[in-house]
Formats: sequence, C-alpha cells, structure tokens
Amino acid sequence: MLITTTPSPGPGINYEVIGMVVGHAREYANLLDVDMREEAINLMVRQAQGLGANAIIETRFTTAAMPSMPTELLVYGTAVRIM
Repeated sequence: MLITTTPSPGPGINYEVIGMVVGHAREYANLLDVDMREEAINLMVRQAQGLGANAIIETRFTTAAMPSMPTELLVYGTAVRIM
C-alpha cells in the first residue's frame, strides 16, 4: 500500500479516487509513541483495502489532547486505485 502526503501518486500516474479513509488511536500516551501512530495508520490502511484501494494520497495527521483525558491521534487521507 502506497501512502503519501502528496496530492497524487506521482506525475503521469493515472488513478481513480475511491473515497476518504480515517484511522485513529486514543491512549494515555505520548504523541511520539510509534505504536500509537502505527495503530492509526493500520486502521486507515485496512479501511482503504476494504474499499479496493491500493494507495492513499494526501495523508494528514491531527491530534487532540486535553489535561487528564486520553490523547487522540487521527490520520486521514484519500483512498485511490492506481491504474
């Protein structure tokens, strides 16, 4: 599965947009925790694969943290099928 932050898989590559996909993780943990990021990315990838995508473009991360509440990490992108 290709995952990129760019708005397309690359110059001259044809692709079909399938839809938006989202992954998330919520923990009492540090946002730098690799496991937390991997969990969110893996959820997003499974969702994209379920839609028949073979790539995710325009991937973005966002976080939310409040005192005495779990930290939430959200990753989202556009699922596409590269032709």
